[in-house]
This record gives sequence, structure tokens and C-alpha cells, in this order.
Amino acid sequence: MMRHEYRTLWLSDIHLGTSASRAADLLAFLDKVSAEVIYLAGDIVDLERMKCRPVFPLLHQRVVGRFLQLASTGSRVIYVPGNHDMEFRLELLRWSADTVIAAPRPAAESLAA
Repeated sequence: MMRHEYRTLWLSDIHLGTSASRAADLLAFLDKVSAEVIYLAGDIVDLERMKCRPVFPLLHQRVVGRFLQLASTGSRVIYVPGNHDMEFRLELLRWSADTVIAAPRPAAESLAA
């Protein structure tokens, strides 16, 4: 299988925690690419929807695990919370990791700055 290499990947609106998430498609994509930097730009996990109907199947857990694996094997992963996962912002800022970085502002504010 040919692997595509990129300097930067931008991923957003994955909405893990919902039945509409296309987690299987995302995992298949991540198996085919590598990147120096991966921006997770908002709404990676849909905390708003999970308040009403909590769903986080094994497949969604595998996506999170894959991002952590990519971070530990050389990709720089930058997580910029969006409006559906903004509650992660403070928690992520407390969590220290060399390769996973949480931006201090929501994605829309960070990109507009």
C-alpha cells in the first residue's frame, strides 16, 4: 500500500461521540497518510451531543488512540478545541505532553487571529 506523506494535515468536525461520526473512514485515511504536523481543528469530540446521548464506541476510542500513537511516533499533534469540544480546553492545557499541544482558544478564534 502506498503511503502519502504530508507536511501538514488539517482535520476538523470529526464529532466522535455521535452516531454520525465517520470514525472508520478516518481510521482508513490515517492508515494511508503520514504528516509532520496534524492540526485537530475543532469538534473532534462532540461533547454537546454526548450530554444528551452519550455514545463513545470502541471505534471512536481507536481514533483517539491513533492520534496518540501518531503523536508518540513523530507527528506533532495540535488540538484546537471548537465549539462542541471547548470544555476540553482547560483540561488539555493542564495535561502535559511533548507532542500533543492544546491551543488556548477555540478554533475559530485561533484561525482568525
